[in-house]
Amino acid sequence: MARRLRLTTGSPLAPAARLIATLLLIAATPALATEVHGHVSTAQGPLADAAVTLWAAGAGEPARLAQVQSGADGNFVLNADANGAVLYVIAKGGHPAGKAAGPSGLALLAVLGETLPERLVINELTTVASAFTAVQFIHGETISGNPLGCISPPATSRTS
Repeated sequence: MARRLRLTTGSPLAPAARLIATLLLIAATPALATEVHGHVSTAQGPLADAAVTLWAAGAGEPARLAQVQSGADGNFVLNADANGAVLYVIAKGGHPAGKAAGPSGLALLAVLGETLPERLVINELTTVASAFTAVQFIHGETISGNPLGCISPPATSRTS
């Protein structure tokens, strides 16, 4: 005959059972997304209505983690879970704030490394630095390659 174990508040096993239940609940809870505030601009000023996309590079196709549009002041907020891959942001399109149209085919890049910063900037300087750093891993509009080769570059877009 099987015995039933009954946990009551006075049972010596009750605190252990509560601890185990709490740990299981924490383990089952998904990680909270990181909020990243950023700004996209060109030499002409803030870039409004640019499509800002956060990507995770890997050996295969990169994974899109988040996409937003920059505001009229060039600011944006991304919410995403960083998964330890080499992360990068591409801002495409948009127009200088206060103007109806901008340069066609504009794309700006910022390689972030393996962790999301609290704030980031995407502009011509981050594009040049990121392209120089990741040139051997850039294929068309994506960055991918051997994970051992995608060593985190110095952060090109962090601001203090």
